[in-house]
Amino acid sequence: MKAKDYNENLLKLKFEVAKELNKKYNFVTNFNDNYYNDKEGIFKNTPIYIKDNLVTKDIKTTAASKFLLDYQSPFDASVVKYLKDEGACIVGKTNMDELAMGANGKNSVFGPCINPFDDTRVVGGSSSGSAVAVALDLAPLAIASDTGDSIRRPASFTNTIGFKPSYGLVSRFGLIPYADSLDTIGIIANNYFDLRNCFRIISKKDSNDLSQQAIVKKANQEPYKFIIFKNCYDEVSSYIKSEMDDLIKQLKKKEIEVIFKEYDSELLKVIPTVYYLIANAEASSNLASLQGVTFARNGYDLDYQDLIKENRSQNLSSLVKRRLVIGTHSLNQDHYSSSYLKACKVRRMLNNMYQKDLDDNTFILAPTTNKVASYSDQVEDDLMFSDAVSENHLILANFSGQPSISIPFSFKNKMPYGLSLTGSLYNDNNLINAAEFLAKIIGDDYE
Repeated sequence: MKAKDYNENLLKLKFEVAKELNKKYNFVTNFNDNYYNDKEGIFKNTPIYIKDNLVTKDIKTTAASKFLLDYQSPFDASVVKYLKDEGACIVGKTNMDELAMGANGKNSVFGPCINPFDDTRVVGGSSSGSAVAVALDLAPLAIASDTGDSIRRPASFTNTIGFKPSYGLVSRFGLIPYADSLDTIGIIANNYFDLRNCFRIISKKDSNDLSQQAIVKKANQEPYKFIIFKNCYDEVSSYIKSEMDDLIKQLKKKEIEVIFKEYDSELLKVIPTVYYLIANAEASSNLASLQGVTFARNGYDLDYQDLIKENRSQNLSSLVKRRLVIGTHSLNQDHYSSSYLKACKVRRMLNNMYQKDLDDNTFILAPTTNKVASYSDQVEDDLMFSDAVSENHLILANFSGQPSISIPFSFKNKMPYGLSLTGSLYNDNNLINAAEFLAKIIGDDYE
């Protein structure tokens, strides 16, 4: 259902249905009973969900952490304000992995988010609740953040469209940060028309975010050229490879250029190491305010050092504590050059390798994930990435800042999986057009 289909009565009905479904799927942390917005705009009467690491003045913002259970922001994140100005009704905040740290949607103080296609499987994280809200057709759009694959992985596992814009095009003002150089606010959607409108609205220039860019390119006309990420193609499950082969045949029948490209496998193997060193180092700095003074929950009568120890011990999950320790170690004077700085240099090498073959009409194509969603009891809460490129390749777009999108591709035993496209920097509009072009070939009704 698209934004244009909503009216006040349908909005109310969807809100009540969402409250009931949340008892089963646990995708919302806090509902907003005062959701109605009387402003006129393109999203008038449209319900939109917001990931719970984007602050909202009318709803508590918890980032799914015990540390922030009572936090009430005095202002709205810029993207929330922009959507409200267009009539959007912010109906709730969505469940997520705590402080955006996690790959499965299980690491939340509110408990795991449940996959609507199979309640025994993970949703993917960290933007799990946003994906479920859209998958259940309770809203045409949800706003989320992506640091490594946090929008695109859950989109793949829930048969939704997950879009990570180019770094800097969308203001991050009001986002509780994980890793500043990787974090990007994006969109999970059920159709391309609303996706385009939402992206246009939230990518407005914002003076509150000095890192923001305003150079999104205009879309070009076809023909497109697709580069198949051979390293990923070779690793994926046989049923995904078969679907990929069928798609390639259809593209070639339409005389669209498709080439296979194999990248440096030794360099690709270090993606997870580079990611963890950079992301966790930045997180240890960004989350320094969670020390028990600014956001105190325990031990008001303790001295400063004990106050920090008490609050962090009691109010952060083991996953988050482990990552912060790794990050702090990387930034230590004795290890900075050999870990964090070296990781930044390797990141630059990966970026140069990944970007060099792209132009405005050329896109890298790969399965979003190498299989359907795993069973929940078979994955760890802190899924350390394997060496498999097909599990890690989505991170490359966060390293380089390139726009990337996951679109619904096919099913295996009634479980969905997605197809990933990555474009050149600031070529977001053309990327969305190419994604819709592929969706029509695949046969999905997501116009």
